[in-house]
Amino acid sequence: MNDPDKTAEVYIPAPDWLKKFRNKDTSWHTGRLYRSGDLVQYTHGGGIRFLGRRDTQVKLRVQRIELGEVEYQTARAFPCVKEVVAEVVYRGGNKCDATLVVFIVTTTDSNEALEELFVGYDSQFAAAVHTATVKLSKQLPRYMVPATFLRVSHVPRSGSGKIDRWSLREQAAAMRNPDEFSKTTRRTAPRELTMKQEHLLRDLSAARPPNFPDGHFNHPTLSELARATERSLQDITVDDYRPGSLLGITDLESFVTRFPGLPATLAAENLADVLPTTQLQGSLMDDQNATYFVVSLPNGIDMDRLNKACLAMVDHNPSLRTILVPYGAQYIQIILRQVNLPITQLTCEGDMEEFVQSVCTQDYNTPIPPEVPQSYYARTSDSVVEKDSTPIMKGGVTMATLTKAAWALVLAQVTGQDDVVFGNVLNGRELPIANAEEVPGPCITVLPLRVSIQRSWTVQSLLWHVQQQYKRAIPFSSAEFYEIKRLMAAHWSPEARLCSVFTHQNEGVERTIPFQNVECPMEMFQHNDSTPFHVVTGPQGDNLLIAMSVLDPAFCQEDINDLEKLATTIIKLAADDSAALEF
Repeated sequence: MNDPDKTAEVYIPAPDWLKKFRNKDTSWHTGRLYRSGDLVQYTHGGGIRFLGRRDTQVKLRVQRIELGEVEYQTARAFPCVKEVVAEVVYRGGNKCDATLVVFIVTTTDSNEALEELFVGYDSQFAAAVHTATVKLSKQLPRYMVPATFLRVSHVPRSGSGKIDRWSLREQAAAMRNPDEFSKTTRRTAPRELTMKQEHLLRDLSAARPPNFPDGHFNHPTLSELARATERSLQDITVDDYRPGSLLGITDLESFVTRFPGLPATLAAENLADVLPTTQLQGSLMDDQNATYFVVSLPNGIDMDRLNKACLAMVDHNPSLRTILVPYGAQYIQIILRQVNLPITQLTCEGDMEEFVQSVCTQDYNTPIPPEVPQSYYARTSDSVVEKDSTPIMKGGVTMATLTKAAWALVLAQVTGQDDVVFGNVLNGRELPIANAEEVPGPCITVLPLRVSIQRSWTVQSLLWHVQQQYKRAIPFSSAEFYEIKRLMAAHWSPEARLCSVFTHQNEGVERTIPFQNVECPMEMFQHNDSTPFHVVTGPQGDNLLIAMSVLDPAFCQEDINDLEKLATTIIKLAADDSAALEF
């Protein structure tokens, strides 16, 4: 309603080809057509056969999912299937309880005459679900593997022959006991983590493989590490779990005495859990990396109400009640049960932007264990941001593949080497645990991506090579870079690090936050001391945004100018995939 742009997008002028179908009706000259998104086909008798939808893309926990792809892969993986429909179902209408569900009609169950939609599952259906889940896990990202398989007698349809997706969603959401009719992929009978698996993980961590063959992550030791990690994550006993169990902490009273300099809230009775950190979390602490989000709110804010809302949000989200502290040679995260973080009001008497930056800098300088070195501010920080029209790619090549291939080519040009390695940021939510996409906090991992360029290649050859290298790394997306360094200790220097890191975001970063029906602008201030180069690409409106942060004063302006070639390289690669590489 009242959105002219949306109206113009879906209501279009009648095309000329419509004339032969309506030669006796002149009203079509001034009429409009509605773009429904339905795919149909004219029959020989003049009727219309409904084939499906042009787009069935949905969003589930920040991930975009193509339901048609889920349906297609499930139909291939599920034995004796007649029809499959995939939908996101909100249990009890709760938007926070979203589940990817597939509705399965088997060749033996198909019976549209039945009034009951759902059919109870048996051992044969359960076995089929297990088989399909294993196959789907190899074909789809984890967040696209259905969490629940519902067995139905038929797929309801509207009078026009369309699948009644609304009816499926509503009936599934209203089910009181879905377990009677479904088979979920979640584990319901946890087993103990055996000593044998503990020793296996320990032995694998100390192993020394010969090298990375051809730059691929296919070494048998890494594969064993991934499989062992999967077994260990799946087999931890929930009933015997206690706060600190993952770190071997049995006495919380003695544990808290190791941190006398921390707040009084760090008491044993206030500890909800004590957990190890990921490499990313440890790196953020070691590199003194802090990002501040500044939101400009409208006037007339009820501060008491805002304070209560913020406290409620902190109380509801464990990640906002978590502190990271040094623990031996590593960091650990301590989750508190209760935290009192009232809003502090400050008065600005000068320039607001300078005042905000000074507040962020003062907070960043506040000593925390370990104390932030003041020499950080002697370093320089430069950034280059360039925009260009988003290139149009041919089918089968993602924007992520294109931009990474371009970055590899730029590195080859700058370094004069055909074999380059850079850090590739993965979302880290491919962990072998159920609902990994729901885990809050920093899950991303950075794995080395090696691109060995041959001068005889065409653009298509380079794109295919980069895509294959990325696919080979997916099974190890939960591995940490320090684990890989430990495995490669015989051939890598202990000081080995990634000189550049590349991130491609599938979605644009929102620069506004809705607050009381007002779109409030948001800015970010970042302090860090980590990777010399960090390149980020992603869509922003109709453009492709390329942001490059240079955090090392050793790089001069000439080096930065060389990096600006990335935008030009992306456009060249997208223009003609049959062209020979130029570098």
